[in-house]
Amino acid sequence: MPFYTLCYTHDGFDDAKKKYFGETIPKLLDLLEKFLGCSRWIIGDKLTYVDFCFCEALDVIQLMTSDCLDKHQGIKKYVERFYALDKISAYRQSDRFKKWPISSSYANWGTKCED
Repeated sequence: MPFYTLCYTHDGFDDAKKKYFGETIPKLLDLLEKFLGCSRWIIGDKLTYVDFCFCEALDVIQLMTSDCLDKHQGIKKYVERFYALDKISAYRQSDRFKKWPISSSYANWGTKCED
């Protein structure tokens, strides 16, 4: 939720983004990486819907700041493993996959491709 709050921040967006990626995300990723440990997926060896939700959240966060996982190699490998799944990979390479928009037209960020 804090990420989507950031997307809808109009006044002070740059400061809020700096704080979010400088303080909030590193702490959360530290905890998540510790929780993930050496498990293949969130709850162990079985892929569940929670992995889909988690990877979607990480995907949109990386769209805003592509290097946010660089200090969290365990999570980075987890995301790579998820994207490498046959059906996920095929979908992401298909015409049906759309990265944008991720937010409504009222948002300050995420309504159009930022590349």
